[in-house]
Amino acid sequence: MSSTITNQPEAHELLRNAHEKSYRFPKTFAGFSADIEVFATGVTARGSVDITGPRYYTLDIDAPSDLVDWVKSQLGSMVGHRWARSYDEGDGKYDMVLEEDGDPRGALVRQLNDPFTSSYRVRDNAISVVNRTMGSTSFSISMQTHVQASDGRSLPEAFTVSYRNTETNTLERSEIFRDTYGVVDGVDVPLERRVSLSDGNGVTERMFKLSNIKLHG
Repeated sequence: MSSTITNQPEAHELLRNAHEKSYRFPKTFAGFSADIEVFATGVTARGSVDITGPRYYTLDIDAPSDLVDWVKSQLGSMVGHRWARSYDEGDGKYDMVLEEDGDPRGALVRQLNDPFTSSYRVRDNAISVVNRTMGSTSFSISMQTHVQASDGRSLPEAFTVSYRNTETNTLERSEIFRDTYGVVDGVDVPLERRVSLSDGNGVTERMFKLSNIKLHG
């Protein structure tokens, strides 16, 4: 009689360890306010941002609407991924299996009942690859380098996101990210994000910088 493996403790152990070694804000963290400068082709804009939660922030800046939307998306991603959340509240909710396939990027952890068919590769106690599928688009995040946070945990410094059409398996666009961080009152906060986007229209460079950061609470 054969049995189907539906959930492996060793898969959770591997991913939980990577989660715990990745820097997140303290549980008491209430957000911050900051000045912001945004740079894009032909555009330089200055304004302010106020963040009070992983999905709650206001951006006051005079810039084209598409650039404003881009900044909101990037800030939401940077802050949301750092907000305190336990493993069990996130990836730990899903059944997982572990596959050792010899890939130099690390062991493969597949989530079986995740709506985005997510999978991860883990190497040296850190997530090296994230794969997800949303409708007709799949994306893969490949980590290049991490930096050490002030408490010894790690923060992603450089990574690439590649987007593919799931029906044709063609590469539609790729984004190269470079992040920097600083420490304010004992908390590691984002300072800068640079993104190079490459698609059928060529290469687009965008970035923003945060300064005069003041923590809430």
